[in-house]
Amino acid sequence: ARDDDARDDDARDDDARDDDARDDDGAASADEPSRDAAPIDAPTPTPRSPSSRVILREGRVAYLRCEGVPQRPGPFPCPRDPGLEEAVWSALRGVERCDDAPRSGQADVVLSVDPPEPIAVRTRDTFRADVERADGDALLRCTREALAQVRPTLGFRRLMVSFRLTLEGAR
Repeated sequence: ARDDDARDDDARDDDARDDDARDDDGAASADEPSRDAAPIDAPTPTPRSPSSRVILREGRVAYLRCEGVPQRPGPFPCPRDPGLEEAVWSALRGVERCDDAPRSGQADVVLSVDPPEPIAVRTRDTFRADVERADGDALLRCTREALAQVRPTLGFRRLMVSFRLTLEGAR
């Protein structure tokens, strides 16, 4: 299990370095395309039949900004928030039950927490040209309501965290 954790940490480190290379302060730059989806009060899509489901594969989690908590030394100073991560992955798994879900591809979902503002949710495109991208608008239509309910558990004053995932059509 320890070796698996080390490999996961290495993969997160590599992905976070890719993100850091895009923007020195770790924030999404203004010229990165992002997609804002329908408002939270949009109708909830109906569940899809089991034979037409997509499967969500969890990817890396990158903390792009964290304020109000003690920082760790090193290249990745933000502490991880396991409670928040589990709540976000659970909310994102809602795409597996959604008729309007993208059929396949990769996505990078970014949550921004800046109280007293509501949690902001968007997708961003930081993928290589040869990577199949999931439809970010459809993904957020399926998950935005649940994502708006998640809360950090570590007392961050401001937080921006990215969740990379892959959607695969059920076989």
